[in-house]
Amino acid sequence: MQIKNNEERYVLQSRLPLLQHRIDAINEKLEAAKAPKIEILVSGPFIQRIQFGLYSRMMPVVKVELSRELNGPKGEVKMLALSTVDKKTQWMEHKTFTKLTPEQDVQVRLTDTPCLCDHCGTNRIRIYMYTLQTQEGIKRVGSGCVDEFAGLQIRGWQAAYEKAVESIEQYSEIDFSVVDDHSVVPVMDFLKEAITQIKDNGYLTRNETGRSSGSETFKAVGDRMDAENGGPTYPTATVEKAKAVRDYILKSEADPERRDQDYWSNLRSLVEFGHLTMRQSSLLCSSIKSHETHLSKLALPQEGASLANEHFGTEGERIPLKNLRVATAYVDEGEWGYTTKITLYDDKNRLFEWKASGRFELKPGDIVHMVGTLGKHETFESKKYEKTMFKNTLKRCKFHSLEEIDEIIEKANNPKPKRRSKNAELAGESQSAPTF
Repeated sequence: MQIKNNEERYVLQSRLPLLQHRIDAINEKLEAAKAPKIEILVSGPFIQRIQFGLYSRMMPVVKVELSRELNGPKGEVKMLALSTVDKKTQWMEHKTFTKLTPEQDVQVRLTDTPCLCDHCGTNRIRIYMYTLQTQEGIKRVGSGCVDEFAGLQIRGWQAAYEKAVESIEQYSEIDFSVVDDHSVVPVMDFLKEAITQIKDNGYLTRNETGRSSGSETFKAVGDRMDAENGGPTYPTATVEKAKAVRDYILKSEADPERRDQDYWSNLRSLVEFGHLTMRQSSLLCSSIKSHETHLSKLALPQEGASLANEHFGTEGERIPLKNLRVATAYVDEGEWGYTTKITLYDDKNRLFEWKASGRFELKPGDIVHMVGTLGKHETFESKKYEKTMFKNTLKRCKFHSLEEIDEIIEKANNPKPKRRSKNAELAGESQSAPTF
């Protein structure tokens, strides 16, 4: 099928360079013949919905028109039509080169003297008559006079023009084979659908799952646009989040660290154009994850405001620690075996660190109980939380169950009274012995 609207021709935006190359080849021959060149007028791109059987897809196209203006030594001439005249009946068939005005249409189709040449003034049997728009008005000129009348080789130009028309019609042809590569969806609808897909299914990558959130979203948007007559609706929260992602992309222009990066430059181009292809879907989908990471970083200083603000105890003190929350646990294998660096927080968000010998399978968020000896107090500057943090180091630690740690704490809070020595007991007895 051809992409056209009445007599206007539309060509896929990606095919425009190929069409231009074809027109350039035609113009090389015209130049060699000293004939005027063919000029194509391009406008757009436009997004046009194209129907394919039971469904439709939106595709980026450009409007292509051929200029019919020829500049020769006798001024500007515009080709309007070529009429073929039957010798016996003088019945005319017309090939128009442009959309005719009513005045032009009368001159081309309704003339009482189809073979009268305005150049030589003769009215004899002619097979071909050209209708031209000149600076003096509309002229009908026979094929034998047309080159002399215009001062250039119109017939050579006409043949080249017809080849150019064939080229445009060829490149305006579209079939199912190019739909997936060239169809587009609106950026904002894609972002809304991607937010929904990621919320329901998580962020999918082709390497991990064989599917990608980008391609899944692209297909889902196309289906929803068909099912909902081109205007899918989403919850208000989803719409606002999509706007936030769009604004986050556009603001990269003012960010010195992001402005010149290809990743952000390509994203800005997508948002500014307003539509994207299947191949660009993963790129735009990744901006949602980038925005979430950005929001997490903004929240980190507030999150870290209450963390690691004080030291605890004194160096060398052996203490029981209950309900410690594991923050990180990194296992490292060295020459002498495994070590595990564990960072933990207590219920008052004090920070503890234990570099333990051996391998401990701990995950962030695990709750543990232990008895350990306090090492040196340390401070450091956290880039993550943008603050000074106070760290309590531990050594010679031992994990305990909840019941065991409760018992240890209970004993520490309620120590048994010290036993008196035997000599002290005997001395006490002698002092309290009755006297007679």
